[in-house]
Amino acid sequence: MGSQLAFCYPEKDLIFACHADTQRIDPRGRALIHAAVRREIVGGLSASPLPEAPETLRRLREKIASLTVAPMVGARHSPTAARVSGVSYALLPNPMGIGRVRFCFSGDSGTMRYATPRGEKEFAFGIGRLAEGLFPETHYPVERIGAQSGRPLACLASAAWGSPDTLNLFVHITDDCLGSVCVTAAFNGDAIALQMTKQSEWILEEYQGFAGGKAEEYGTEGAGGGGGPGVTPPTAHDPGGHPQRALGLH
Repeated sequence: MGSQLAFCYPEKDLIFACHADTQRIDPRGRALIHAAVRREIVGGLSASPLPEAPETLRRLREKIASLTVAPMVGARHSPTAARVSGVSYALLPNPMGIGRVRFCFSGDSGTMRYATPRGEKEFAFGIGRLAEGLFPETHYPVERIGAQSGRPLACLASAAWGSPDTLNLFVHITDDCLGSVCVTAAFNGDAIALQMTKQSEWILEEYQGFAGGKAEEYGTEGAGGGGGPGVTPPTAHDPGGHPQRALGLH
């Protein structure tokens, strides 16, 4: 996960140990932690006990109690949300193996539903806030390496609009294993471009890559790279189905 560290300062009679997940900021993670320890802890040590400071202790406890994981930064509202909510997009073949994807929005909440070779998946997210939930993959080794857990993973998910047509979504995996998935969905007319990146060890390998596609009616549900009966996903021979061309990126 990155940055399982122990710093020893014999002259200060201090040992600092931490179990951190700095995968998203490696290789800077270790250096940032080391600098913070030296600045905030080692630099403030005294050779003698400090006098009691009840007011400072009270404010410290209040601060600790108020700490939360920061949600995705961006706008909470976009006119695009109403236009694309509930619309299913058939995707061209892609590294993630996602055949269809659909976003639904309601107030400050949303869901992402998508078809994979492992079946239909769906998870909830907050908009401008974090939502606790379950990440819908059950085949990862959680309790023991090499053994599938058979259960979904606890997560925190939030989204925000980076621009009127671009939704940024971030999922923190907060289970016995840690990791994260970043999803960017860009909408243009009836086309979508989907970019996924992950930071983790052992898990989330299916959540990396780019996909593009076009809107369809959400027909009979099925898993994998196609759609249900009556669904005609875009193809590489269909100029309108080319993700970059459809999004005006050519």
